[in-house]
Amino acid sequence: MDWPTTLTLGGTMIATGVALAAIILPGLRELRRDVGDLRERMARLEGLFDGFTKRSGKRASEHAAE
Repeated sequence: MDWPTTLTLGGTMIATGVALAAIILPGLRELRRDVGDLRERMARLEGLFDGFTKRSGKRASEHAAE
């Protein structure tokens, strides 16, 4: 394999990697944001449930052990 072919293949691989990163990274960023929002909602629901059942600070496993 000669140098021009090697450089062409290397450049093509780098360009493909950059293109894939440009496609994938925004999706991962959005997924990470959505997971953070979901965690926040779950924490709020857990707080509401704990308040509804009058369990301040006790988890279900601790409550069941009593």
